[in-house]
Amino acid sequence: MHGPHSELTINAGFASFALLIAMARLWDYLGTDGWVGAIAVLVVTVALTVVGSRMRRRLHFLIAEFRTLTVLLVLEEDSERYAQVRRAVLQAQAALGK
Repeated sequence: MHGPHSELTINAGFASFALLIAMARLWDYLGTDGWVGAIAVLVVTVALTVVGSRMRRRLHFLIAEFRTLTVLLVLEEDSERYAQVRRAVLQAQAALGK
């Protein structure tokens, strides 16, 4: 499983989407200055979304249910390391016949 994105990424993504909807609704009413301003704000919000998603890596975690408990097996930032652990768990399950 993946953890959530940062608040910056989520909020900038919502702002970009809202701005696109507003631009579509106000298509006929925006003059040249309005279009320049709207596009500038759109570029900034999209850039914040991209930078936010690249700067902070999402956490990968692996959980298991054991009897009545939910156990966190791995909490890893490195996706390669997470994939190695996940493959090892799947191999162990296959070896046990489950």
